[in-house]
Amino acid sequence: MSDNHLIVFVKQPIGGKVKTRIAHSKGNEIALEVYINLLENETDNRRKSKLPYTLFVEGEFFFINWTFNTIHKQQGSNLGERMRFAFETVFNLFPNSNCIIIGSDCYELTSSMIDEAFVKLDKNNFVIGPANDGGYYLLGMKILLPALFQNINWSTNKVYDQTIAKVDHAATLPALNDIDLWEDVLNNPSLLQKIK
Repeated sequence: MSDNHLIVFVKQPIGGKVKTRIAHSKGNEIALEVYINLLENETDNRRKSKLPYTLFVEGEFFFINWTFNTIHKQQGSNLGERMRFAFETVFNLFPNSNCIIIGSDCYELTSSMIDEAFVKLDKNNFVIGPANDGGYYLLGMKILLPALFQNINWSTNKVYDQTIAKVDHAATLPALNDIDLWEDVLNNPSLLQKIK
């Protein structure tokens, strides 16, 4: 029986460093506020799921009244290398784990969806949650497949298709929306009402 382990990718919440596309239209202060709300949502999901997790931070470590099982700095020259490093690290630390990686951009993701993804992963080698922008908001695997992080056009609408083409079969979750642009915030009333 495999253990379930969650990998969480986040950035240090500093104005001008997060949600830069929102910052272009609304300013750094609003962009930071959006990102902090996304972090709080991710933290809430993690607490509800009660899963063991490892946090991988881009930038210096930060602490906002969170408790961490383990925490690492992201390493790699692009997103694929950083995710591969995260999976390698967790599989080395917890060799018998089913591992799922998420970020904080998907405000629609819930703890029950994360639990559902682990149920699917228990019966499949891979699970993926497609984002409506052509990327993905969740990726899980039982064993590391480095090819999933190579020759991918990161930050484009080709990421999901290029990733899914590298596996024989992957269980999928419903398509959800990431929060990348101010329009994404406007289309999510529950998030919008939290922004001052």
